[in-house]
Amino acid sequence: MNDCLPKVTHEGIIKIEGLEIKVLTLDNGQRIIPEEDFKKALSFLGITEKEFHLMMTKRI
Repeated sequence: MNDCLPKVTHEGIIKIEGLEIKVLTLDNGQRIIPEEDFKKALSFLGITEKEFHLMMTKRI
């Protein structure tokens, strides 16, 4: 395994109007949302994965 990969130092839950999303803090200071929780948040917002991908790749 690669020793250069960041490690999780803290884990928490964000609660927003009945939605709970896991958030992880890495030893490099980054905060990330696991894929399943991210998908849960998209669904909560009424956004499909395809729509999100299009939003993120659209050039303005």
